[in-house]
Amino acid sequence: MRSVPPLPSPARTGIDALPRVSRQKTPQTNAFSGAEMANRHMQLAGAIMPDSLSANRFHVQWAYVEDVRGTYDWTISDVVYAAMQQQSVKPIMLLHRAPPWARDPAATCPFGAEDVCAYPPLPEYDSEWKSFVQAAVARYPNVRAVEIWNEPNLGVFWAPAADPNRYAAILKTAHDAVIAA
Repeated sequence: MRSVPPLPSPARTGIDALPRVSRQKTPQTNAFSGAEMANRHMQLAGAIMPDSLSANRFHVQWAYVEDVRGTYDWTISDVVYAAMQQQSVKPIMLLHRAPPWARDPAATCPFGAEDVCAYPPLPEYDSEWKSFVQAAVARYPNVRAVEIWNEPNLGVFWAPAADPNRYAAILKTAHDAVIAA
């Protein structure tokens, strides 16, 4: 078994070396979204597997980027993308999670707080979804692939429950946006 090299000294590296993002903009910091954990994960993954074989992903959540309709704020995604470019040649970009204004107004978050509420957009917001996907692809061009939604077959990621027909529509819209970008 290969030994994992020790982590670098306390000097700031990777995500930690980038400008800090306001905690107010990141509603929840957990094992999947915290800068320290992400940096450690990328370092350990790089020690185990060369980048040419890896599939590191970075999340671009529509709900964070366009929480105010018509206004994009890429702060969170920019920091993660920059760190991924330092650690990984071409990460996979995951686009998901509609902002509250694009969801069913009667929808509640069945699996926790708002920051883990993963509803798709209502059909009348498909043009906004397409614009978001196109803007994300144009902004972050150095990616291996674009993944649309995380596990849309599970209600925890596609609330309130999986909907294959709606997912197919979202996927087609995203495909058209990627081609147009």
